[in-house]
Amino acid sequence: MQSQEGAATRPEANEAPQAAVAEQPMTAQRVIRLHRDLLSFFTDLQTAADAKQSLRRTKFEEALRLRVERLDDSKNFSLKKLEEIKEGWAQAATKSTLPDLLDSLRGQQALCSEMMGHKMDLIALLQKNWLDGDERHSIDLRKQTEALDLMVERMDKVRHMTMANKELAHIQSPHDIFLTQSLREWEGYQTELRARRKEWLTQRKLAMEEYENAMPKLELAQEECNTSKRSIDMKLMELEREQEEIKGKRNVLEARKLSCDEKPEVIYLLRKRVNTLKVQLSDIMKMIQMEEESFQRREQYLLDDIRHSMAQHKRIQKKMKHFALSDAQTFVEMSRMLVAEVKLLAESALAADSHLCAHLGLTWERPAAAMERCYPIQPQDKFEMAAQVYAESVAEVDAETMTALLGLLGDELGFLMENSEHLSFLYNERRTAEKLLGLLNAFDFYDDDLNRLAAFLLKYEEQHRERAGQSDGDAAQLIHPNNVLPAFLSFVSYRVHCMKSSALRHYLDWDADADKAFWETLANIIPAAKLRVWDAAEIALTQYLAVLEENSEIFQKNLTLEEENRELRRQLSCENDGSAFLLKGFLEKDT
Repeated sequence: MQSQEGAATRPEANEAPQAAVAEQPMTAQRVIRLHRDLLSFFTDLQTAADAKQSLRRTKFEEALRLRVERLDDSKNFSLKKLEEIKEGWAQAATKSTLPDLLDSLRGQQALCSEMMGHKMDLIALLQKNWLDGDERHSIDLRKQTEALDLMVERMDKVRHMTMANKELAHIQSPHDIFLTQSLREWEGYQTELRARRKEWLTQRKLAMEEYENAMPKLELAQEECNTSKRSIDMKLMELEREQEEIKGKRNVLEARKLSCDEKPEVIYLLRKRVNTLKVQLSDIMKMIQMEEESFQRREQYLLDDIRHSMAQHKRIQKKMKHFALSDAQTFVEMSRMLVAEVKLLAESALAADSHLCAHLGLTWERPAAAMERCYPIQPQDKFEMAAQVYAESVAEVDAETMTALLGLLGDELGFLMENSEHLSFLYNERRTAEKLLGLLNAFDFYDDDLNRLAAFLLKYEEQHRERAGQSDGDAAQLIHPNNVLPAFLSFVSYRVHCMKSSALRHYLDWDADADKAFWETLANIIPAAKLRVWDAAEIALTQYLAVLEENSEIFQKNLTLEEENRELRRQLSCENDGSAFLLKGFLEKDT
C-alpha cells in the first residue's frame, strides 16, 4: 500500500511540468497570430493610405471643377452685362433730352455696379476656398505626421517584441528539454500506477467474492446464536420472577412478625399519617375553592370580552352593509351617468348621419334598436319555500316552546362543536346554554333571529307534515329530531342569501349578457355601410378643404401683390413729378 501511495503522489508532483509543456504550443500559436495580425495591419494601412489619397484627389478634382464652373459663370455673366452696357450706350447716343440721358446713365451705373458686385463676390468666394484648402492641407499634414509617428512606434515595438521572443525561446529551450524528459518519466509512473491499481482491484474483487460466499454461513451462525440467546433470556426472566416471588413472601412474613411484636407503634404511626392526610386534604380543598373562584372570574371576564367583541362585530357589520350599499348606489349612479353620456354621443352620431344623408340626397331612417336600460336588474328568488316560511315566521314564540326548541337544538346540533370536553364539568342546563351560545355566535344570530328561528322550525315541521299527510293529533312533539338539521341549514342558507341580496344585489345579480348586448348595440348604432359612406365623405371633404386652403393662400398672395402694385405706382408717379420739375428748371435756365 505504501508503494501505491508513493506512486500516486509522484504524478501529482509532476503536474506542473505538464502544464508548462501545454503552454508551449499556446505561445507559438500566439506568435503566429501576432505575425498574421501585423501583416494584416500593414496591408490595412496601405489600403487606407490609398483610399485617403484617392479621396483627396477626388475632392481636389471636384473643387477644381466647381472653380472652373464659377469662373465660366462669371465670364458669361460679365459678357452679358457688357453687351447690355453696349446696348445702353447705343441707345443713349440716340437720345437728346436730359431726362432720357439721366435715365440711361443711371441704368449704366446700375449695370456696372451689379457686375462689380458679382466680381467681388466671386473673389471673396475664391479667397474663402483658398483659405479652407490651406487649412485642410495643414490638417492633413498633421494627421500624416501623427500616423507616421504611430507607425514608427509600432514598428519599434514589433522589433523589440521579436527580439524578446527570440531571447525567450533561447532561454526556454533547455527548460523544454527538461519538461519533455519529465513528461516521459511521468507517463511511465502513470503506466506503473495503473497496473498496480488493476492488480489491487482484482485482489479486492476476489476477496469480495469470498466474503459473499461466506455470508450465508455467517447468517446461519448468527441466527443460531440469536435463538440460543432468546432461550437463555427467557430462562433468566423465569428465574428473576421466581426470585421476586420468594422475596415478596419473605417480606410478608417479616411484616407479620413485626406487626405482632410492635402493634402499638404501628397504630400510632398510622394515626399520625391519617392526620397529615386530613390536613393535606383541607389544603387541597382550599386550593380547589380558590381555583374555582379564579375560574369564575376568568369566565366572567371572557364572557364580557365576548359580549364586547359581539357588539363590535355588529357595529362592523352595520358599517360594512352601509358601505356596500353606498358603493352599490355609486356604481349604479356612475353607470347611469356613463349610459347617458354614451346615449348623447349616439344621438349626436345619428344627427350627423341624418345631416350627411340629407346633404347627399339619401333617405335616412332612425335605427330600430332601443337605447333603453333598466337599473338594477332584480334577482330571481331561488328559495321559494324557505322565503315563504321565512316571511311568515315573524310572530312571537312563548317561553316554554322557545326553551324546548333550544334544548332540542343543543342536543341535535352538538356535533357541530369541535371539542366539548371542556364543558363536561358543568351541569346539563349550563352545558346546553354554553353549546347554544357558541353555536349562535358562530352563525352570527341576534335576539330577533332566535324568534325567527323558532317560528321557522315550527312552520317547517308543519309544512313537512302536510306534505307527508300526517295530522296534528299524531304529533306528540314540536319537531321531529330528524328534521332539526335540515330546517336549521335551510334557515341559515336563506338568511345568508337575504343578507347578500339585500346589500349587494346591485352588482352581484347584474345581468352581464344584457349589459354586453346593450353596449354592443350602442357601439354599432351606425352600420358598416354608413361608415363607408362617412369615410368617402370625409375624403371628399378633406380634398375640398385642401382646395379651399389653396384658394385662400392664392387670395392672400393676390392681396399682397395688389398692395405692392399700388406702392410701385405711387413711387412711379412721384418720380415722374420730380423729373418734370427738373426738366422745367433746366429749360428755364437755358432760356
